[in-house]
Amino acid sequence: MGKIISHTGYQTSIEHFNNNKHLTENQRQKIFNQLTPEQKKVLEEFKKYQVNSKLLTKINEEGGDFEFVGYDEFTDFDKHNPSASPLKCECGKHVKYLYYCVSKDNHKKYKFGINHLKQEAGISPEVINEIKNGYHKIDLGIDEILQNIEYGELFPTGAYELCVQKNLLKDIFSKPQIRYIQSFYQVKLPLYDRDREKLLKITEWYLNDQAWKIKEEQKKRVQEVQLAKQRREKIIIQAKINNRNNNYKDWFSNLGNQDKLAWRHKEVTYERVLRYFPKLTAKGILDPKSIIQTLIVSTVFDDGRLEMGSEIDSKSVTMQKVQPMIQKYQLPSNTKKINNCYDQLIQLLIRNWVIVYVNNHYVSNIRFPE
Repeated sequence: MGKIISHTGYQTSIEHFNNNKHLTENQRQKIFNQLTPEQKKVLEEFKKYQVNSKLLTKINEEGGDFEFVGYDEFTDFDKHNPSASPLKCECGKHVKYLYYCVSKDNHKKYKFGINHLKQEAGISPEVINEIKNGYHKIDLGIDEILQNIEYGELFPTGAYELCVQKNLLKDIFSKPQIRYIQSFYQVKLPLYDRDREKLLKITEWYLNDQAWKIKEEQKKRVQEVQLAKQRREKIIIQAKINNRNNNYKDWFSNLGNQDKLAWRHKEVTYERVLRYFPKLTAKGILDPKSIIQTLIVSTVFDDGRLEMGSEIDSKSVTMQKVQPMIQKYQLPSNTKKINNCYDQLIQLLIRNWVIVYVNNHYVSNIRFPE
């Protein structure tokens, strides 16, 4: 007794199949015999429900008021005894092929034989033949998969599982395509080249995007660490400044009136020199409230009496002048600290042209008011 084969629309386009990939029946069968029963079943089901989407679109375009949805075939149809076929047209005629169409007006489903399909739905027999011939192209699609099996191509398991985990499949595949990919995954069949490339591409895109996000997050954390470090450094510097100001205030308040006047004169000298270093002063490299810096700079420029172009004292001579001042003002400092401070200050003065080298001597390049 004959059986009915149902052909319904499949949703994946196979336009990309290359005719050069066509296998002979013997080649196809040889590879097919290597498959597991589960793999064979999936391929058969996959082929059974495939209809070339381009042809289906063409049928629907020609269908006018009807949309073609599929057809049934009675395999043992006998034209001498058509009533043996269980397939019946709307008109009551028994047929080998029964085509299903849905009215675009009332959405009712109709069953047509080939003749009424032309009359009622406006779909020509030529187009129907194209549907049947389209299964040749489906074989080409199966050939691509079979050849991928022969070449050792594997299902892209890692990419697929990542896409499932991150819910990425819906971005590039339709629901029917996802079901087909899921079926191939379950039996470990290789995908069509195009679908595999799409799967790998979206996986690569996701991983690159994640790598970029990780990089940006790391960059953000580095910036946050740097900002936190800067804030800590600023707090430490401000604490030092506050402590220095308090020490300076206490120290200055203990000076006698004459010593206060003398020290104010040294500060004025230092402040005039500092006008040449606005950026360095702002950065805290030069400190207008530093007692040691004030003492050294004012001594180098002879408390503002050193004329422009006059030679400055050597380090040893300057240190000889500074030492009594340290004792006089009872400054809490040591020789090593003063030497280091002197070297740093002189280098700054030279680099900023406050002191210049002329005729084998360093001379003042600043004019103090009379």
